[in-house]
Amino acid sequence: MKKDSECEQTLSIYPSSNLNQVCLIESNEEGFSRFASGTVLNNGEIRTSDRRFIICRENYLGIAGVYNGQPFVGGDIPLTNPRPLFVPSHTTLTTINESSEFENVVRQTLRQFKEAGCTASLPDSI
Repeated sequence: MKKDSECEQTLSIYPSSNLNQVCLIESNEEGFSRFASGTVLNNGEIRTSDRRFIICRENYLGIAGVYNGQPFVGGDIPLTNPRPLFVPSHTTLTTINESSEFENVVRQTLRQFKEAGCTASLPDSI
């Protein structure tokens, strides 16, 4: 379980009840951004359901992927500054944007979080 942030970007990584699975919630300065699930690989990296890799080195997280045939590296600098996780809820995911479209994204994220077996609690065994 980890929450890292840099400037306006936050990536929260939650454990799942499914073996070697994690759940990710990203947000930015405008509020919640997106949900993805991920598979923890043997080397500790995470491959996400939206075809990205989360790479952890010491206290830094990097995000990389391929979009439209072009390499993509998330952010200008790696994520750092780990913090305790928040429990995902309508209140914690709703910050600035209160539009109906945003409300639908929040509801969908909470549903996906639950369906993926995600939790904001520590797993029973590590």
